[in-house]
Amino acid sequence: MDYSIFWTGIQNYLLKQDVPDMFLNQLQYYSFLEKEKSLTLVTPNDFLKDFINSNYKQTIENALLQCWNQKITIEIVVNSDSFIAEPQKVAISPKEEKITLNRQEDNFPQNNAIIKEEIKLPLPEKEETKTIMIEEKQQRITESDIDEECTFDSFLTDDTNEYAFRLAQTIAEEPGNPKRNPLFLWGESGTGKTHLIKAIKQRAEKLFEQKKIIYVTSENFLNEFLDSIRNKEQDKPKIFREKYRTLDILLLDDFQALSGKTACLNELFNTFNELYDNKTQMVITCDQPISKVKDVEKRIKSRFSMGTTVELKQPDYELKMAILKDLAFQNNMEITLQNIEYICTNISGNIREIKGAFKDLLSYTSIMKIKEITIDVINKCLKNNLTAIKAVGSISIDKIMEIVANYYDLTVLDIRGNKRPKSIAIARQIAMYLSTQYTRLSTTQIGKYFNREHGTIIYAAKTIKERMDIDKKLKSEVINIENRIKEGI
Repeated sequence: MDYSIFWTGIQNYLLKQDVPDMFLNQLQYYSFLEKEKSLTLVTPNDFLKDFINSNYKQTIENALLQCWNQKITIEIVVNSDSFIAEPQKVAISPKEEKITLNRQEDNFPQNNAIIKEEIKLPLPEKEETKTIMIEEKQQRITESDIDEECTFDSFLTDDTNEYAFRLAQTIAEEPGNPKRNPLFLWGESGTGKTHLIKAIKQRAEKLFEQKKIIYVTSENFLNEFLDSIRNKEQDKPKIFREKYRTLDILLLDDFQALSGKTACLNELFNTFNELYDNKTQMVITCDQPISKVKDVEKRIKSRFSMGTTVELKQPDYELKMAILKDLAFQNNMEITLQNIEYICTNISGNIREIKGAFKDLLSYTSIMKIKEITIDVINKCLKNNLTAIKAVGSISIDKIMEIVANYYDLTVLDIRGNKRPKSIAIARQIAMYLSTQYTRLSTTQIGKYFNREHGTIIYAAKTIKERMDIDKKLKSEVINIENRIKEGI
């Protein structure tokens, strides 16, 4: 059955849900696995893949549920070669039960004749679909998924990720060292794990052209394994094992996706043992420590802990600033440092979310032909990304100092200075505490305003917070100051 017809119907449905056609026209049907209830779509570049995953994936899956009355998961892969010169156009037909399908005759790019067909949109029938050649699909995904931008040169570092970065570089240049095998990288989503593992592949391929290197997501590894056991008569299990047990470097991304997949985990365990005995370098990423991954046998956790384990933490304020300044430079975006600071202080989250916000802003200003990026433009474009505007992020430290100083009949110079009388010291600590509560600046940034080290800011904030639990007078004073802060916003 040609399931691409159903995808065309879904596109029309999504247009009615206000999903822009500029994105829908860049999505093409690739395959549908009925047993797994999985729909694979193709997009021409990683920007669109990331943008659609971040903003419209749930909307598309909801549309599939509405139209097919089945829970369908979607996977978006990158393959620019699959897109013909004239992209498929989507249009909403006047009647609910019909769709207008525009296609190029015989799918030849050189033939610009457009044929319009009106077809009815039935529900998918309960029949077996033809088995997808997983290894062919995997090859396309693997090759296109190695983003050219994911290099060591483009990976910005700070204290949260520098060790992981240097270790990844060493492994790419000197693979197979038992002390570093396997390398297990873990951290929350958007901390740079996938960037590093792809950078390892790029660097190793340049240095060792004869080595056999594979990068694969755990989901695709699982799909290949399932296909191999479904097609035993075609020697698929043997082909699968030869593919993964004769490697020089194996890069396995998002290990948590294999949680509870007992048969696949058993296959991976045996593959791991053989690769380790052959001194094959393995790098595994996960969104949590291996000890906390559920439904994974202890023997596997033990194996994955044999080498080096490194955590990638969420970026600090300085790294977010560096990332946005670098992105602005690379894309020739004219934006002031003040506005970059505004974005960083008002968007919490990981590197991926910061980059996603930048891409949204870049796309919006380009399409709307906006020359000057102001705070109003940022608020309008990133209204769904910005921190909810209570007091947080909408008042300056200078204003907080001024309010605290006025409350205690002091001057801002007293708050910033080095005088140590008890009345001034308490007021100064309160100002430091409120700065941590009502701005998105790091303690290092706050410290610069007070001419103090970040450790002093942390100590002051902790002291005031603890004293408020036992000192009712102090608590009342802090609440009164907070109310004045909120009134000034």
